[in-house]
Parts: sequence; C-alpha cells; structure tokens
Amino acid sequence: MAATTGWGNAPGVRVRPATVDDALVVADVYMRSWLAGYQGLVDPDELEAVASERAEHDWQRSLTDPASRLALGLIDGTPAGIAKVGPDSTEEVPGHWLDLLYVAPEFWGTGVASALLRWAVDQARATGATCLWLRVVEAQGRARRFYEREGWAYDAEVPPSQNAFFPLLCMRSDLI
Repeated sequence: MAATTGWGNAPGVRVRPATVDDALVVADVYMRSWLAGYQGLVDPDELEAVASERAEHDWQRSLTDPASRLALGLIDGTPAGIAKVGPDSTEEVPGHWLDLLYVAPEFWGTGVASALLRWAVDQARATGATCLWLRVVEAQGRARRFYEREGWAYDAEVPPSQNAFFPLLCMRSDLI
C-alpha cells in the first residue's frame, strides 16, 4: 500500500511503510518505547542488560523480510511509533500477527498507536486474513487497556508464552 495519511485521524498523524533507510529511526523509536514500557516493572540493571541485547537487533533485515510489513508512524513529520505485521515470530500459531507496536513515550496518547493499529489491520485484511493476533505483556496495563478499547479480545485458545520478564497474553481481532 502506498504512503498515505488515511490511517491517522488525529491531527498531524501519518503512517507510511518503513524502508531500509528508516532502520536507525525504527531502532531508536523501538528502544525508547521498549525501555519506557518496562520502566518501574523490571529491575533497572536487568532491564539494561536485556536492552543491550535488543539494541543489536538487525532492523535492516526486519525491513526487508518479505513475510512481514513494517510501518513508521509520524506526528507532524517526526517519527513517533512503529508497527510490524507478519507471521507468528514463535512459529507456534499460524496466521497473521501484529508482531510489534511501539510508540515513543513522548507521543503516548497522541493517536499514533491507533493509526498504526488501523494500518496493521488493513495490512492483514489485504492478504485475505480474517483474524489478527498479538501478544501483550500481562503486567503492562496501559497496553492492555489500549487494545481492549480498540476492540481486541483475549484468546485463551492460543498457548501461553513469556518474554524475558513476564507472561504474555494473546489477544485477537476478528477482521470480518
């Protein structure tokens, strides 16, 4: 899908496909959001150790993965969030997944997360998907409330999983 302003309904919000040239920006938005999301939930020393590992992620490879789509959310032209849709990264559950949705903390509450979520749903629908899944950290109440407000429901049929720190809950959105 071409770059568009169609996924944003908040003033100044725009979502566009990310390119390889955006790799450093995507990495920066991801790390700032990830660190802010775990602040206060995880011991700072432990968080820093995992953050160092995550900082090494190969975003250029993620951006060229033919099985996935990654978008950059902008507010008045400033990178504010990212989203990625693709197959289940754990390879346990076939189907379409919102593999990540991260918004830099200074842009929380601006509407960019909702715009990125709409983009993800549109990407899944364009491939013929009838359902989109995601995993959310059980301890991150803010993220869980966001998805609930957006109409997502918990899916108890998907096997439980865990990230480096917490149990993950599976949520789904039926696209029909």
